[in-house]
Amino acid sequence: TYLVGADRLRRSQARRLLEDPEGYRTTLLAAGVAPAQVDIIMRQGTPLLRQSMQTEATAAAIAGTTDTRLVTDYRGERVISAFTPLRLDGLSWALIVEIDAAEAFAPLTVFTRNLIIAIAILVVLITFLAIILASIFMQPLLRLIAGTQQLSVSKAREPSPALTNLANASDEFGELARTFTELHETMGTQLGRVEAQNQEYLSLLFSNLPDSVVERFRGGERRIIEQVARATVLFVRLSDYAAMMTDADAEETTTLLNELDDAFYEAAERHDLVLFRLIGQQYVAVCGLISQRLDHARRAVDLAMSMRNIVNNFNLTNDSTLTFHAGIDSGSIVGGIIGNHTFSYDLWGNALHIAQETKNRATANEILVTQDVYQQVQTLYTFTATHQSVRQFGETLAV
Repeated sequence: TYLVGADRLRRSQARRLLEDPEGYRTTLLAAGVAPAQVDIIMRQGTPLLRQSMQTEATAAAIAGTTDTRLVTDYRGERVISAFTPLRLDGLSWALIVEIDAAEAFAPLTVFTRNLIIAIAILVVLITFLAIILASIFMQPLLRLIAGTQQLSVSKAREPSPALTNLANASDEFGELARTFTELHETMGTQLGRVEAQNQEYLSLLFSNLPDSVVERFRGGERRIIEQVARATVLFVRLSDYAAMMTDADAEETTTLLNELDDAFYEAAERHDLVLFRLIGQQYVAVCGLISQRLDHARRAVDLAMSMRNIVNNFNLTNDSTLTFHAGIDSGSIVGGIIGNHTFSYDLWGNALHIAQETKNRATANEILVTQDVYQQVQTLYTFTATHQSVRQFGETLAV
């Protein structure tokens, strides 16, 4: 406990100076007090009006604050300091009472250490007891698991001895084992039915996917994405399809259209393009996505011409009036499986949209190509200018 004046100089005797003069000298020197000043204090035997007390607690108390804080004292030690201003007969002093933090918190430190030790011992004991009890309680469950695992691995028609013995018990585990046994009895008949349905499902699921994608999917891949910077897209639309369905027998028309569809897919396979059938008697074919081809534009044009010939022959043979409209563009294409619950192989990319728009501008039995495609195959075919433009990609040409 000590007093400090408004000039931040000590106004009370230091108990430690009386009890341990040399220790007090060492403390002052370590705190940065000038050696000459220390000599004067030691010679006079008092720090009154000699020792400067420039601390946080002193400044706060002189400023008129009453508080208790954890601060650093004049020795550089952390202390709990209680301070208040002292106003007597015109004096502006500060009364400060301090105790070392280590001394104040010593009981709490000891208690915390002992509590941690007790908790650690208790955790070890509880863990050891839990392991023993768990091994006792888990024995019936482990036998049940072993029996069901044997059924799963061996696919045996008869339950395992472990499962049979456990099923004879009268407790809850026995009831659970009997339930597993009853389920196993129906497993054989259900397994064959599920396998047949699964094969039917896979056949339907993969019917609209490229063969290479099917193989990768069967190999365990699920995030299948294929991207190329240069590929060619062919969009085809058949018109007067609705009139044909209305005028003819539905069963006969379906048979004829299936034959037409088969012819399209055979042509696509022959020219090495991946063909997809869309809603509304539309088709999209891509060359250069699944298998890279330097002549992808030529192959797409060849397929378009083959499909047009197929439609013309179909009309002659069946006295129908289907018309053929096609658009072709080259560019970047991305293909991938989309969807987690019900999925399909989807295509996207700028070339896809340009080809679709080009197809929409084609007249009956016309194949339109963009300038990009024309630059690649202009020496192979005869083209006719259409004086139509698709977006900013220039005039289309008919082949």
